[in-house]
Amino acid sequence: MKDFLKKWLFLILGMVFLCHLPPDAYGVEPGFPWSPPYTAEQIVYLCDAVSWTGGIEKAYKNYDLDALSIQVDARGYIRQNAALRKRKNYFDNYVQVLDYTDKKLKVGEPRNKDIVFVVYPPALRGMAVLDWKYKQSPKKYKAVDFWLYLPSLKNVRRLATGDRADGFAGGDMTYDDIFSLEPFDETHTLIGEDILPPGAVCPSEPRECYVIKSINKDPNYYLSKRLRWIDKETFIPWREEQYDRKGYLWVVFEKKMEKIQGYTVHTLWNYWNVQRDFRQPVYIFNYKFDQPMSDAEFTHDYLRKEFAWRSPSLKEFPFIKTPDELPPRPPLLRGKFKPEIEKERKIKLPEELEKELREGRLK
Repeated sequence: MKDFLKKWLFLILGMVFLCHLPPDAYGVEPGFPWSPPYTAEQIVYLCDAVSWTGGIEKAYKNYDLDALSIQVDARGYIRQNAALRKRKNYFDNYVQVLDYTDKKLKVGEPRNKDIVFVVYPPALRGMAVLDWKYKQSPKKYKAVDFWLYLPSLKNVRRLATGDRADGFAGGDMTYDDIFSLEPFDETHTLIGEDILPPGAVCPSEPRECYVIKSINKDPNYYLSKRLRWIDKETFIPWREEQYDRKGYLWVVFEKKMEKIQGYTVHTLWNYWNVQRDFRQPVYIFNYKFDQPMSDAEFTHDYLRKEFAWRSPSLKEFPFIKTPDELPPRPPLLRGKFKPEIEKERKIKLPEELEKELREGRLK
């Protein structure tokens, strides 16, 4: 039972953070949001402002939403977890996140607090996770704090985060995929501009994009680089490719974002580990923004109440019965980009997977 709960705990945490990672921008040059032509670093920060605070000009104060994470391995084994989630921010705008000398949002203090309450599967209903994330700077790092409540034990436990390269939620997504990576960990290069064709879930039409290469400053980091296709107009990061230490494609992300109640937010992540054929879509929906929320709702005592602050309809969650119901795998898009971009892309799939792809048997 203990191992079972541990696996589901990691699944919950993965689902919670997948689509709402902390803003990864600190200490950037003044003048945000700047004017074109942009540097690679500026493009990354503008992308972060859209991705993790709701927009360049304004940030949401809080949100309440439903989320469903689905994991499917190469054998077709399915795990699904549904939850309620709410978040409270402690900043007014993205500039406060960028400036680690800001007096209101100080480095090392909580930047946002989140709570997730499991509603499915029934065996885990009532399990809850609380986390506090802190403002970081290159000179001061404070890890995310996690607390877990298990109804069976009637106890709140503090959890330790793992290594940044560790697989998270029983799958291939790592801690850096979810919440740990900071901008000052990487060197960013604008390798070109190109048209991104429609994907499996996004974008729905061709989009002009900046193509950014990011290399971690740690020589022992588990990735050799990341490539991101960032929309030139909206700064939405439609596509991300991760490459292993040998330089071969490892993971493809598609990140669908939509404008809801005036904020640009994630609604679906389409994740595919191309080397292991492991998929993990995450659906985020039923957003409600800027509702009254108190600090007391993000405490240990609140976890112990075993209280779902609202009653969701499970019929609204897009559960699946077979892997065929998953979104299609992100396309590999071989040879679809300019030479300066294609030379960065080494794609080598397992032989059997490559055969299925050629024969059109791979959805």
